[in-house]
Amino acid sequence: MTDLDPMDSRLRAYGERWRQAAAPSPVVEPERLDRGHTARTWSLVLASAAAIALAIVGVTHLVGGNPPGGLTAPITSPDHAVATAPKTPGLPSAGPTAADGAQRKAVLRSGVERIQGFLDAYRRDGIVVAARKYLAADAQLTSAVGVPRLASGSVVSAEVSSWESADQFTLEVGLDLHFDGDAGSWNEGHNDRFVTFTRTDGALRLDFATSP
Repeated sequence: MTDLDPMDSRLRAYGERWRQAAAPSPVVEPERLDRGHTARTWSLVLASAAAIALAIVGVTHLVGGNPPGGLTAPITSPDHAVATAPKTPGLPSAGPTAADGAQRKAVLRSGVERIQGFLDAYRRDGIVVAARKYLAADAQLTSAVGVPRLASGSVVSAEVSSWESADQFTLEVGLDLHFDGDAGSWNEGHNDRFVTFTRTDGALRLDFATSP
């Protein structure tokens, strides 16, 4: 043993007494450790869920354009088209009605029949008689001199050009005409004409023109 051995022994003895006098370290119970860990875990989960919910609300308002105070999605019809607002009672609907369309179709049919009747009378009875029965007052003739003689004629197409009423309208028609001799101002074969109908004394009178 050296001279330092007594000093070393005394230092070891002091250290042992200090460790015995010091308060023991607290022991954490496993149950409390688990409870603290679980509480912190649920706190993080709830905070994340709240953040996700706020993000969804924000996106819904930006994309859906819903007014404040609700998250209701736009109402859609069964075929996924956005439903239109109901019509306001008392306001007229725009555009022609189904009844108007049916009336025009009926008038168009009668107009074509009227033109065909004129062509048949022109071919059969001559232009003077046909004009007296079908044409407007300013288209009447007193003589057939210089007027082409119609051999055959038919209406091949027709559509409404202008419309005021069933008593005043214009059809654009295609005619297939053939003449005995010179066709005059007509074409041999296809002819396009605008025929204006005006109801006079209960009958629709015709006025042929090359333009509306």
